[in-house]
Order: sequence, then structure tokens, then C-alpha cells
Amino acid sequence: MLKNKINLSRLFQFKNKKLKLNISNLHNLKNKNMFDFSKSKVGIQIGDSKLKVILLQREKNGQWIAAKEITEKLADDLVSEGKILQPEILGFKIKETLANNNIKEKMVSVFIEELPFFVRQIQLPKVPKKELKEAIQYKAQLEFPVDIKDLYLQYSLIDTKIVDGKLQEEYMVIAVYRSLIEKALQTFKRAGLVIETFGLEPEAIYNGLKYKNTLDHIEGSLLLVRKDVKRMMLAVYSQDKLMYSRYIPISPVFDDDDNDEITRTILSWNGKHSKDGIKAVALLGEEEIWKRTEMDIKSFMPFLEVKTITSPFTACLGISLTAVMKDHLNISPEKESINFRKNKILLYSFVGIIALLLLFIASAELKLRNDIKALQTNIEESNKLVSLITLREQLIKEKQNLELIQSKSTQDHVNVVPLINKIKKYQPASIELSKIIFSKDLVMLAGTGDTQEAVMTFYKKLQTDKEYANVHLKQSSTSDQDITFTIDIQTLAKGD
Repeated sequence: MLKNKINLSRLFQFKNKKLKLNISNLHNLKNKNMFDFSKSKVGIQIGDSKLKVILLQREKNGQWIAAKEITEKLADDLVSEGKILQPEILGFKIKETLANNNIKEKMVSVFIEELPFFVRQIQLPKVPKKELKEAIQYKAQLEFPVDIKDLYLQYSLIDTKIVDGKLQEEYMVIAVYRSLIEKALQTFKRAGLVIETFGLEPEAIYNGLKYKNTLDHIEGSLLLVRKDVKRMMLAVYSQDKLMYSRYIPISPVFDDDDNDEITRTILSWNGKHSKDGIKAVALLGEEEIWKRTEMDIKSFMPFLEVKTITSPFTACLGISLTAVMKDHLNISPEKESINFRKNKILLYSFVGIIALLLLFIASAELKLRNDIKALQTNIEESNKLVSLITLREQLIKEKQNLELIQSKSTQDHVNVVPLINKIKKYQPASIELSKIIFSKDLVMLAGTGDTQEAVMTFYKKLQTDKEYANVHLKQSSTSDQDITFTIDIQTLAKGD
């Protein structure tokens, strides 16, 4: 159970206080919320190699100015692909950076670059409000590839329609691993700070662009693209809502492949959403990086507006000022959310009451400790039993998978053994295959690797085999500690 709980809304925003952060080269930000009485806002952006901090201050006329914009280099082993590896050291680094720049605010807004998250659209029949959360959790469990208990969920209603005479609602569900949130909380606790808003990278970028009025003239959907050294972010916004987002691995050598992926995303979205197609593309980064990409998109799809955004603090602006703007997702806060200021007053009251109660129960302290120790022992034994049960379930699933492969191969008259041997020949030692599904002309592989490079090596080796008509890396994403992937192999039919 997290001690410092946070509520995931569109930017996983705390219920009570308004978001505060960010601006790039803007020095005059228009105040859009007359009820936000805060005089300063601090935003922190955490990347694999850099830490960005921004301090906004409100002038007498209500406008915000960027009082300080700070960039600090981070050691290589503190953060990797959106995961905080060393909370203690990173927390000390943040604390040191704020102190060195004389920033004394304790409430901060935060987002982590490339933080892994899921976004799904789910349909439900109209259900009572008190049953909605449970219904969404049940339906989400069927959509997400991990246990729903391991995720923070946030949802919003995006459409209501009549289907077969019955009212049906469509929700957008966003989920983040609890373990990643816990690492962030540990980090900022070490820094002596309270996380007021914990955000997602695409949301931070979008809100920064919107606050600067960059998107006011766009009527259709918008594609956001940001490229780093190892991964590229693609996110689609429609009617101010995050509808699609993912990170894909890239290599500096394959610029054409990166451009092709952007083009495929646009064509795929527009093919499915003809009434709300992508009308603009925003490329985040230096102009030199995107010059060729911008030319390629315009030459292939001249109807699109393509713009390179060079402001390095756009995302910080978005995360810091999100609460000042309208919360487009309009997500109902979960019970886990806290009203920091009110709870602070309540906390003081409870402390006084508890102090009085402790005077009466001091004699029972020893018994209480013994009970706690016995409970901890029971918990440890229960955890061991759960681990054994989990292992048994995994073995049963593996057996079922093998039986399914055998049944499927018999049904489709596929000679499985040569195919498996060939795949094993290309498989690096660090790659583990969890699922192989065969048909007459298609093989689907699913598994994990310890690094993205190992997955790409496996993928490229399979591509070299002349007996395969096509090899497609269908999906690659970062889970808790591994890289999960799915590869489709189209085999050559006899006579081809």
C-alpha cells in the first residue's frame, strides 16, 4: 500500500491542488484559472540522461513567467527507458539541484520520459455509477496483458451511442504499472518533495502545445512524434483526447524505417477514422533531426500540416500548467486520491487523538508486537505458498501451449520439428520464447528478451531466411524488467 498515494487522471492529477510547471522560451503565460492562487509552480522532467526543472512565478497582473529553466545531466545508471533504477541517488540529485538553484517549493509536478503505459478503448453497456469502476476493471483485465492488480487505472467517457436498441458507452482507459509509480514516490520522498501531479509524456507535450496556442487551428486529429536515441514516441490525439500512444525501438542507422513507421501510423489511423483523420503532425526536437522526415511526409501527403517544435521545455510547460487548463478527460478521482492540504490538517488532528490513545494502550504494546511478528511469519509462509501455486499455474499453461501447438500442427498438417529447429538456430541465448503458434502459412512467436538489442538481433536473423516470405515485428514493448515482443513469420507455400 503506497503511503503517498496518487490518483491517475489524464495526467494522473491530484484532486485538490492545481497543476504547476513548465514553460520553454515563453516568458508571458496567460492565466486561465482565476481561482488558482498559487504564486509559483515547479515542474520536473526526468529522462534517461537529463533532468529538467522549471520554476514559474506569477506576476501581479496574473501572468506566469519562467523564472528559472534548469537542465542537469544524469548518470547512465539512474533511469532507463522510463524506469527509475536508483530512487535514492536520483532523489538526492533532485534535492541538490533545487537547493543549488534556491528553489524552496515542496509541491512539484512530474513526468518521466518514455514511462511505459497502456491506453485502450473499451465498450460497456450502460451500468449504474456505483458499479462502473468494477465493470471497467473487469473489462480492462481482458484487454491488458498483465494482472490488473499490478496497474493504476484511470478512465474517461469518450462516446455514448445506441447499439441494437441498447445504450452503450465507450471509455478510454489509461494504465501505469504500480511498481513504476512506487519508484517515483520513493525518489521524491528522498528529495523531501510531494508529488502533486504525476503525468504522462504525450499528455505533457500536448498540453504544452495547446497552452501555447499551437494547436488552436487544427480541426482533425494530431500526431505527436518525439525521437530519442533508442526509441520514438508516437501519440494520436482526437478531440483533445489521447486515443493512441506507443514507443517503438529505433536505430540511428535506419532513418528510412523511422519515417516509414510514421507514415504507416498516419495511413492506419486515417483508414480507420476517415471522419476524424490526422490533419497535422508535430515533430518534437531540433530541425536538423526532422528536416528529412518533414520533407518525406509533405511529399507523400501534401495535405498534412507538418511542424517541427524546437522548444525544449514544451513538455514541462504542459505538465506544470495542466490544472490551470481544463481537464479534458474529466476523470472521476479514485478513492486513492488525496486532498493534500485538507488531509494535512486532518493529520494533525489525528496525531493529537492518537497520542492520547497511546497513553491508555501502552501496557498492551508488547502483546501488539508479538501479534505483528506472528502475522509477518504467516504472511511470509503465505507468500511462499502463492509462489508455488503461481509456478504450478505457469507449468500448466506451458503444457497447454504445447498441446495446443501439437493439435494445431496436426490440424493444419504442419511439420513442426524443422520449423522449431530453425527458429532455435536464430534464437539468441537471452531470448526466451513463451508462445509459438503454427498454421499452414503463418507462425507467431511471442517471448521476452533482456534488452531491445537482443530482440532486434533475433528479428533480423529471421528476416535473412529465404524460406520465409515475410517476417514482421508486430509488437515490442517494455514490461516490468524485460522486453516483450511478438513476431509474425509468413512461410512460403509449396511451389512458391
